[in-house]
Amino acid sequence: MVYASFWIRPRTVEARLSSAIATLYFGNVSDPSSGFLKVLEIDPDNSVATAHLAELDSRQGHNDRAAGRVEHALQRKPGDAYLEARGAPYVAVQGQLAEAMNWASNATWQAPDDYVAPEVWCALALQAKQYETAERAARIALSADPFLPSTHVNLGLALFHQGKTNEAVEQFSLAATAYPPSAAAHFWLATLLTAQPEHRVQAHDEMEQAIRLDPENAAWRAALKAMEEK
Repeated sequence: MVYASFWIRPRTVEARLSSAIATLYFGNVSDPSSGFLKVLEIDPDNSVATAHLAELDSRQGHNDRAAGRVEHALQRKPGDAYLEARGAPYVAVQGQLAEAMNWASNATWQAPDDYVAPEVWCALALQAKQYETAERAARIALSADPFLPSTHVNLGLALFHQGKTNEAVEQFSLAATAYPPSAAAHFWLATLLTAQPEHRVQAHDEMEQAIRLDPENAAWRAALKAMEEK
């Protein structure tokens, strides 16, 4: 006799994890961390659950807790690329920028198909003013996923700081026309174009578009006013 017992099988780790992620982004619960904690009860080394818990820590203003959570997990799983890529920003905020960059760099080479690692590496390299490294990391990220507006902006900044203005404009233009469009891309386009008399009208339009996308940005409003007073 065959029994239809599939309906009483215990839920898998993957199912619990999927449910926890769905609750985090689409649920309406007071404690979205509970699902991830349950996953770790049955799979203590689950990197995805750990990374989401660290994200929740950071959202709640506990960046030190987020960094500590990832560091503790990496003691159990040294070199875990998923954790290093997603934990690097928390470590950087704690004043450990060099270590954070090492994590992101290592994760980039360990998981070449994961665009998050080089994306994070690029952003951290910009913080460190290592513009050639930032350019390299951005291009790796975009080779994995060419539709990353924030990375196009970061690549544009890396190129701009190396004096490659035309290439920077190209990257900002790509981010400005992406979906959703990047407000920062419009701002940087305006900033670069305003120095070119033949493009000042376009620069003004780009700054207005940046403000439409981010109307609370007082610095950009001041920049627009300065452009109009020239």
